[in-house]
Amino acid sequence: MLPGVITHGIKYRGVRLIIDGSQMGNKHYILMVSIDFRKRSIPLLWFVKKQPKGYFESVLHVDLMKAVSELLVSSLPQDVQVTVLGDGEFDSIGLQKFCKSIHWDYVFRTANSTILYEDGEPFQAKSLDVDKTHNSLFISDVEFTRKRFKYVNFVLWHNKECEEPLPLISSLCCPIEIMEAYRMRYGIEALFKDLKSTNFNLRKARLTKAYDISNLIMVAALAFNFLVLLAEQFKDNPIRKYIQRIRKDRKEFSFYTFALELLNHLIDEDLEFCFSIKFSKNFT
Repeated sequence: MLPGVITHGIKYRGVRLIIDGSQMGNKHYILMVSIDFRKRSIPLLWFVKKQPKGYFESVLHVDLMKAVSELLVSSLPQDVQVTVLGDGEFDSIGLQKFCKSIHWDYVFRTANSTILYEDGEPFQAKSLDVDKTHNSLFISDVEFTRKRFKYVNFVLWHNKECEEPLPLISSLCCPIEIMEAYRMRYGIEALFKDLKSTNFNLRKARLTKAYDISNLIMVAALAFNFLVLLAEQFKDNPIRKYIQRIRKDRKEFSFYTFALELLNHLIDEDLEFCFSIKFSKNFT
C-alpha cells in the first residue's frame, strides 16, 4: 500500500504526514499518524492509552514520529519532501526540533496567546489583523515562545471555513504552501469519522484494555487499506461508470465510498476480483 500512496504524494508536492489524537473505546484515546491521500488519510502508526483527557505529553508525539521515520526510511526516496501536519496540541519545540533534525518540514497550528518575537519585539496572534485582500498575514523568521526557538515562519490565515483566523507556525518559507498544506490536515478527521462512526463504529466498542482497542483499530485499518487498494485498482476500469456516475453539476463521492459501492457490486454480481498487499517484516 505504502509505495502507491508515496507515489501519489510525490506527484502532489511530496508526502504529508498528519498527527492527531481522538477518543476511542471506553475512556481511551488514540494518538495516530496517517498519510494524506486524496483529501483523506490512511492510518500508518498509532498507540492507545487509557487517560481522562485526549491530550498526550509532547514527548510521546516525538516518540511516535520517530517510529514513523524508522518505518518510512526504506520506502521514501531521499529527495522527497515530507511535511508533518498537526493542530495546536503538536506545536512543541521538541517536535519541531525532531522534524528539522531529519530534514522534514512541518506546519502546526498554535494558540492565539502564544508569544512570538519579530526582530526582538513580542507579539501574539490575537492582537494582529489579517490582510483582507489575501486573507492572511505572513511574518518570516520569528522566534517561538519565550524560549525564543528560532527560524520559524508564522502565518495568520483567515480560512473561510473558520470563524477566527488560524495562527500557524512552519518551517516552510512560502505562505501559500503553508496554508495549502495545513488544509490537508483535516483528512485525519475524516479518517477518525470513518473508524469511529460512519463505517466501522469503533466508538461503540466496549473493550476496556488499550491493547485490545489497538488490535481492533488494526483490523479496521487493514480493512480500510484493502478498500483503498480496491479503489485504486478499479479507478480507471470501465466498471466504474456503473458504480459511480460522474456529473459536472454534482460532487463526486470519495474513493473510499467508491470502494465500498464497488465491493458490494462485485459481490452482488458474483464477479471475480483479486488484489494483493505486501506486509512489512519484523516490525513491532
